[in-house]
Amino acid sequence: MWQMWHRERSASTGTLCFLWLLTLSLRAVGNDSFCSWSMQLEVRKEHFAYCIQSSEGIFRSPNLLKELLLDEYVHIIQLTFKTPQKGILFVPDSTYAEGRNMLLLEACREELVLGFRFGYLVFVDDDVSILQGSFKAWHAEMLQWEPAIMIPAFNFVLDERRYKGRPVGVWCYDSFFVAYHRELADALLPLDASLDDVDACWWDSSFYIQYLSQIHLQGHILVSDKLVVRGLIKGTYPRHGCYGHGARMWELVKSRHENFGASLKHVAGVGSWYLEWGAARKRQGKGYDLRPDPANWSLRVWPTLAIKRKSLNS
Repeated sequence: MWQMWHRERSASTGTLCFLWLLTLSLRAVGNDSFCSWSMQLEVRKEHFAYCIQSSEGIFRSPNLLKELLLDEYVHIIQLTFKTPQKGILFVPDSTYAEGRNMLLLEACREELVLGFRFGYLVFVDDDVSILQGSFKAWHAEMLQWEPAIMIPAFNFVLDERRYKGRPVGVWCYDSFFVAYHRELADALLPLDASLDDVDACWWDSSFYIQYLSQIHLQGHILVSDKLVVRGLIKGTYPRHGCYGHGARMWELVKSRHENFGASLKHVAGVGSWYLEWGAARKRQGKGYDLRPDPANWSLRVWPTLAIKRKSLNS
């Protein structure tokens, strides 16, 4: 187990002051030379960076850390926003997007220390509970299909007769647990925190990158039930004003990507979560840099069905 969280680091006053100044500058610029430098490194696909933010550095999940420790190729990168902890990045009073952006930068810095790039960057909330499956099985499927984005099943298993044990393309999902292929992360991240309404909705920046990636990568954004999870605790951050914000972000994506032309007017009718979004496809040379792909100019959206699944609560 590669344990970044276990590494001894100085928690001196000088170090904390440096981190505070670094935090302010990174919040301002969003990206950093760490990530530009790390692009020059080779990728080791079997290594996964799990980026987790919490208030005090203690996971609220009863089994997330235990299950992660079972995979020797997992690297855990942590951030706290309320209470500083030795050896953990501290970004006081950061928003959801700001915290994830800082975790991205820390992952790039860790790549420079290790001398290689991770295969996937996985962002996970600290209250995620593992209900079924394993990280090893989920990672194995990820390496087999090499999707642009993969998420675990959210309190359900996929219908065996319909999908025959394969993952399925998904439209709209909960971002509390999401894995980004390293190439896509370069193109898609960091999150644009300026899109978020700090008083009403911290989800807009996540809505935006979901829609952006989905119009480029139909069939390469997959849900797999080799790992089944559930969030245990509702977040206390602002989200009471999120109703309707997804539609606003969709209009913003369309306005910025008119090159997709007529295809996008059909996609506008897709408004629900966990819908089938193209047959699952292996990467097979597909580029994940988000350049316009002629194959997506005729997106297959009708009929768009809810993913056939069985809830674990039933």
